[in-house]
Amino acid sequence: MKRVSTESKEEVTKKSKLSSSNNILQLDHDVDKISKLRKEEKNANDLKPRVPPPLHVKNAPVFYPTEMEFKDPFTYLESIYARAEKFGICKVVPPSNWRPPFSIDPDKLKFYPRIQPLYLLEARRRLWDTFHNKLRQFWSMYLLKIKYPVTIGDMEVDLSELNYARMEITMVAGSLKEISTDEWKRVATQLKFDLKLANDLRDLYETLILPMDTFTARINEKVNKHVQAQKKLSKSSPRRRKTMAGSRKSPKETMNNTTISSDRDPGDFNFYQTTTAFVDNNFCSTCKIYPGRDDIIACMVCKANFHTSCVKSYQFTTSFLCSSPTFTCTGCGSYQAYNDPLLTFGFKDYLKKFSLTDFGDYADIYKKMYFGVDNPAEVPERKTENEFWRLVLGYHEYASVLYGTDLHSKNVGSGFPVKKLNTKGKVVIHEQSDELTEYKESGWNLNNLPISNSSVLRHIGNNVSGMILPWIYVGMVFSAFCWHVEDHFTPSINYLHFGETKTWYGIPGSQAEDVDQRIREYAPALFILTPDVLHNLNTMIHPSEFTKVGIKVSRVDQRAGEFVITFPRAYHGGFNQGFNCAEAVNFATSKWIPFGFESIGHYMNAKRNHVFSHEELLFKMGSNPSLLGLEEAKEIYFQLSIFIREQGSLESDLKKLGVKSRSRVIFEEIEDDDDRTCFSCARTMFFSMISCSCRSNQAPNMKQSCPDHFRTLCRCALAKRQFKYRYTLRELVDFDVKLFSRIIELAYKTTLPAIDTTQFVNVATTVD
Repeated sequence: MKRVSTESKEEVTKKSKLSSSNNILQLDHDVDKISKLRKEEKNANDLKPRVPPPLHVKNAPVFYPTEMEFKDPFTYLESIYARAEKFGICKVVPPSNWRPPFSIDPDKLKFYPRIQPLYLLEARRRLWDTFHNKLRQFWSMYLLKIKYPVTIGDMEVDLSELNYARMEITMVAGSLKEISTDEWKRVATQLKFDLKLANDLRDLYETLILPMDTFTARINEKVNKHVQAQKKLSKSSPRRRKTMAGSRKSPKETMNNTTISSDRDPGDFNFYQTTTAFVDNNFCSTCKIYPGRDDIIACMVCKANFHTSCVKSYQFTTSFLCSSPTFTCTGCGSYQAYNDPLLTFGFKDYLKKFSLTDFGDYADIYKKMYFGVDNPAEVPERKTENEFWRLVLGYHEYASVLYGTDLHSKNVGSGFPVKKLNTKGKVVIHEQSDELTEYKESGWNLNNLPISNSSVLRHIGNNVSGMILPWIYVGMVFSAFCWHVEDHFTPSINYLHFGETKTWYGIPGSQAEDVDQRIREYAPALFILTPDVLHNLNTMIHPSEFTKVGIKVSRVDQRAGEFVITFPRAYHGGFNQGFNCAEAVNFATSKWIPFGFESIGHYMNAKRNHVFSHEELLFKMGSNPSLLGLEEAKEIYFQLSIFIREQGSLESDLKKLGVKSRSRVIFEEIEDDDDRTCFSCARTMFFSMISCSCRSNQAPNMKQSCPDHFRTLCRCALAKRQFKYRYTLRELVDFDVKLFSRIIELAYKTTLPAIDTTQFVNVATTVD
């Protein structure tokens, strides 16, 4: 195999030399080549399983409470916790006489659904598909295409596997471009090739993939510099809960915020700018001469005009997202094609706004046509389930569906009857009774559950959407909610108001670490490219990939009028069998508190924004120790003691460093959580934070640090840091003593064996 020099990869005039390298690259003058390329790739890399593997999952438990048991949700959930928690999920079927009416006008509920490309949900398939599309786009700019199958000797080579195997070794070696011969042998071993072929694999990579990597790095370097410059000028938006891998913005907002500038040299691959600029369509952007001829083409992104004679051949690109060839100028096309789609993958909004009625009609027609039936409800559930996994796992099947997800009940209304509010937004206490009073006041009403006296989330004190306020979900056949754990590892409850079945899969929280490890082993390159992939709600993996390594997976079918409960840190995911409407919210009992504490470390390691401050929640709960039970008080005391010791250590360090600037701040009154977010780990601070005057012109979430990262906040002398605190150390110690006294009091009053008080070291004895 002939190796390609660095110069030959960068000079377009030598592309014929590339095409002669074992005939791997061929000149391609056929503009309409998408279907041909896909057909060649399918024949050469037919990785599609004809039948999805068996699920090998157990049925999750189903509970049927009596009318008496159903009165108090927290008492009932406590009674089934031990039996259900080990499955991760369970189903609760209310008594037959409990049927709250759906309280939203279907014609007034309007929303932009998300587009879900099923062929990009599965982890490995997304890696394969995005890589090959990216590689195709790169070589099409040079009017070259790859001849499939790509072989070394008699063995076919999957280029995506070659690339990601090289990437894994590269990360270990610490080099972005070159790895040694011995490391190429490791790549050959991983791909199950003879070690003698290691050099051939290296040559293949340098011929086909390295030119694209070099080009991508150059483009991204320019883009990153521009993005960093823009961050300093940007204003942060209010904190909101993370959603399904995309922001909830209208299509108009998205388009207006991503206008491409045409003030650039069309032949310059190195320049891309994401700022709004006026495009003068009266002139050719290359020769600056008034067109005056018919041979004019326009860039599909920035709408700039070009003479066909002024456009270089390699500027013609064909987008794999379009059914017909399009022209994209180099400045736009380079960034769109080579800004890694894995890093920005998410579910985009559909351009059409649906009412609930219209979406139901669309969903029913889609399912009827797909399965060839007159009644969508007559399709067997197991058949739909098999077809869903076949579409997710099957290569070269490009099916997409729509999903109305993350619809705020505050904006579109709740499906449950709700109590009336006065002009100040407070509940009208003496509301006139009606036939819906039972449902308005029911503890199982998802508007009441998170803020009831038994839910610790009532102490958050603000309306965190999706956790305190429910969200509405409108599904159609195959629309999916991918594997994920709830925010802060909280449990959740989902009620299906009406429609076809929603199929769930669950894994107990006790095996969450095993799930994390399995996903890393299953698609390691995905974690290299997107380290926070487990938080993005956009990745599906077949349950058999978990069960084969001993992870317990359960499933349950949720039908209209039924609840599904997920437990702390339980992984869960699933899909919809057809048109339906569900409502979901988070809640938490005292059993969740240890999981919430555990989530802090995970969020800090992933640099993920917290939805709320865990320290603030604990402090508010501990402020009324008389309301706490023994186990609850013990857990709160244990966790708060850690934070108070951290505060004492911080004050001691700052005193030694000579920090004199101190001020009290009421953190819970700060409207935007970004103003109390650590620049390094994204922790939401409550007891204290450190800032520096030199950071005043930074974005809000880059101005301050937590106690763990104040030394790296900036390059100024440490003595110039500014210390902001919520409570003095003496106030925290007094608080801690009161909580400890409550534990001792409860220990002597309870009939349980006396607790060993030596495990609770009073902070007052350790803090000066």
